[in-house]
Amino acid sequence: MAEQVVSIKKPKAFAQLLAELGYKPGEVKPTGGFPSFSVDIADQPTGVTFGGCSLMEDCSYIVLSSSYSDVKNPPARWITKMNDSFDTIKIALNDDRNLYFSATHMIEGVPRSTLRQILDTWGKNASELAQEAVSAKLDKAK
Repeated sequence: MAEQVVSIKKPKAFAQLLAELGYKPGEVKPTGGFPSFSVDIADQPTGVTFGGCSLMEDCSYIVLSSSYSDVKNPPARWITKMNDSFDTIKIALNDDRNLYFSATHMIEGVPRSTLRQILDTWGKNASELAQEAVSAKLDKAK
């Protein structure tokens, strides 16, 4: 029997899939004109925003994003070093100048096991990034 595949065409159905996989997604709501919801992945509060959509459906990619409010104004040199160190996440500052990270995935039609791997990698990267910030003593909100 073939493994079931993932669809992001309908954000509410994707949120339901995450619930089936043991996550607790929030309600799908429009944010900035795009469907989005929040979910904890490996204890990391994460935003899931859909892109490439038509009328809030028929989406073609997702963006996972999160930030650390206790890492305020990390140095640009450190952010560049982190971007060089991580392959699947992009590190930057959010509008509040807190450490922000994101990953874009085109996952329509991938097996559920691939989605699980993406989510596990997200959690691992979030943890490693937090550890890097602590090691650099950047985890004190200023």
